This record gives sequence, C-alpha cells and structure tokens, in this order.
Amino acid sequence: MQDEDVTREAKRVTRIFQRYTPEQRANRAAAHTLTPGQQKAVGEYLYTHPDVPGKSFGSRQLAARAAVTEHGKRARRVSGYAAKFVAETVAAEPSRHVEPTDEVLAAMFADCARPAPADLYDEIRAAIPDLSRDHFEHAYARALARQAELAGIPEVAAVSARVEALTVDERRRLDAAWREHFRLYRVAQLELGHRCAKAWGENYHDVLQVADDAAGPLDRDGYHGARHAAADYVKALIWGIRLLAQHERPILTGPWLQVIGSDDPPAQPERFVSAWATA
Repeated sequence: MQDEDVTREAKRVTRIFQRYTPEQRANRAAAHTLTPGQQKAVGEYLYTHPDVPGKSFGSRQLAARAAVTEHGKRARRVSGYAAKFVAETVAAEPSRHVEPTDEVLAAMFADCARPAPADLYDEIRAAIPDLSRDHFEHAYARALARQAELAGIPEVAAVSARVEALTVDERRRLDAAWREHFRLYRVAQLELGHRCAKAWGENYHDVLQVADDAAGPLDRDGYHGARHAAADYVKALIWGIRLLAQHERPILTGPWLQVIGSDDPPAQPERFVSAWATA
C-alpha cells in the first residue's frame, strides 16, 4: 500500500460525531476502567469514506487505508470480468465481435459465482481495450510451459508411465482403495488442498492440470477412484516436504502406495517447487 495513495484518500474522509445512546452513556458512567472525562463523554468522532459505504473507522488513517484496499479489490474484480469477456469473444475459437452493452455483460456474467454488479459495467468496458488475443495467447503459452516443466519431473513422469501400464485388477483395487480412503480422510484432504493452494499461489491450477493429465487414462476407463488416487499421489510428489509434513503425506499417497507401492516423495523437492510456490 503506497503512502501517497493513503494521503490522497485521507482528503476524502469525512469526520462525523456520533452521540451515545442513553444506555451507552449509563454504561460508560458506571465503568470504573474509564477516566472521568471518558465517563462523562456524550459521543465520539467517527470517520467514513464514500468508497467504503456502511462502515466507520476510529481514525482518518484507518478510513483512508480501507479505501485504498477497497480500490485494489475493485480493480482486480474489474480486470477479471474484462478478461472473461475477452476470453469468450475476441480470444475465443472462432473469434467473434460483440459490443459490451449492459445486456450482453449481464447475460455473460449471470452464471458467475459472483455476477458483476451493474455499477461496474462502465469500468469493465474501459478495461476491455487493454486486453487482446495476444495477451491471452501469451498467458496460455506461459501456463503450458509451467505445466511441461512440472510434468517433466522424473517422479511425475514415472507415475504417468505406471498409470498406462496398470492392469485391470490393479485399477479395480486402486479404485476401491481410494474410495475407502476418501471416506476416512475427506476433510483432511480438503484442508490440505486449501492450504497448498494458498501457499502455491496463482499457478496452483498448473499442479491440478498436471495431476489430471497423469491420471487421465484411468478416468477414460471409468475408474474414477483410481484416477483420484493417481492424481493425489502426483500432487504429493510436486508439493513434497516443502508444503507437506511427514505425517501428512499418507493423506494423499495412501491408496497409491497401498496398491501400487513406490518410493516416498523426493527429499529435495525445492528444485522444482521454489520456481512456482509463493509465500
């Protein structure tokens, strides 16, 4: 957060005087922890900012900082909505030209988990020209390069080869082992996933894609539990001891090791984790 941004927003902060209710005044008068002046106070000053509606703060600085934070959140939301519009129009296959009218934007964002409010439409339209097909192609190429590096890890490549060589009996046993394991460790797996997603950062989906690609053949054959077992094992290989404690690895690797057996995840995963994980 830049100090100049806080200083600029502090000029837009409004100070108001909020009177205490009779009950509050009585409670303060009876409070022995307050000074005599505080006990006799009839109200207090609060600070508000027009960009943070419905909230008040105890100081001008706090109100200004909240406004700067809100601006950052709003800018990221606008950028995300604009990127979605371009991805589904200009950067789509085949490319199509669509004017971003209010009706078009409302229909496009209607199925989003958090639809864009109408008061953002003008900002979204202003952000769209900054994005182009080249922008998305470049981002896609970088994602493919990251995934190729992860898939090229020897341990991950070995799992992919082993998946292709699984017999029908192994797939059936792996499927049953994962279903029983997930029944017991479902919550623990979800918690690990959330923690690793936060630690890995914005490229977390690359790990999921590489894991799904490695286990893909099992999904095509209908062994969904076996696919999850192989994918979870790949995730454990990539995350390694950098993000997983020793006692946490079996939560992901249990079914695969029970049926297939393999060496433990590498002892020095930093060689490929440090390039992508973020603190």
